[in-house]
Amino acid sequence: MPRIKSGVGRATTEVIMGAVTVFLIEAVIKFLLPPEYLLIYRILTVIGMIFLLMAMKYWSTRYILGWLFGMAVLFAISGTSLVGTWELFLYLGLPVYVLVRRVI
Repeated sequence: MPRIKSGVGRATTEVIMGAVTVFLIEAVIKFLLPPEYLLIYRILTVIGMIFLLMAMKYWSTRYILGWLFGMAVLFAISGTSLVGTWELFLYLGLPVYVLVRRVI
């Protein structure tokens, strides 16, 4: 069963790999492809985020707590350079909502 440490690790790797992917793909799209591809890429990114957030209801409570801790630490360290404000709202708001639903 995943624990807090696993949640922190997943949050950390998700943000770092997501940032690297965004920087690389957006750089390639900006310099080599038409601008429409950037919009398509951003739409696909949002769809991936939705699927991740939909899976959170199946995560253990300790794992979600670790995820929240990891996201909070990464945001405190990097500000909005790695995670956008609206993404942070989703990444922190939905797990809190899932935890509140479990209590009620």
